[in-house]
Amino acid sequence: MELTDTNMRKGLNKILAEYASGINNLKEGVKQKYIADPNYWKRRPLEADAIRYAAEDVAHLLEVEREMSSRLGTVQRKEVLVRSRQAADSQRCQRLSDLTVEGGEDICEAGLSFSYLLCF
Repeated sequence: MELTDTNMRKGLNKILAEYASGINNLKEGVKQKYIADPNYWKRRPLEADAIRYAAEDVAHLLEVEREMSSRLGTVQRKEVLVRSRQAADSQRCQRLSDLTVEGGEDICEAGLSFSYLLCF
């Protein structure tokens, strides 16, 4: 499996179908509820469908990870880890862009990853 930007992005149901034993059958229904009500996930208590949807989204992730890892060679597995960490750090920086470190530097500009900050 060659890693390229074009084959790295897939919806979770496509990944589940390819690498695990099932898909999240609630996805389309909950997606439509969210489209109709952008505050769907903010309301408490969550609807039973929302809780089942969230649980289904994570239920097969370990199975997916095991299957993906078994298909990758050592070099590719390391590349996936590096790219995953970079993508996660980038997303964290986008969400934390209003936080600053000593001296008024933006966290991302300071070159600090969120995981680094959690260590201290």
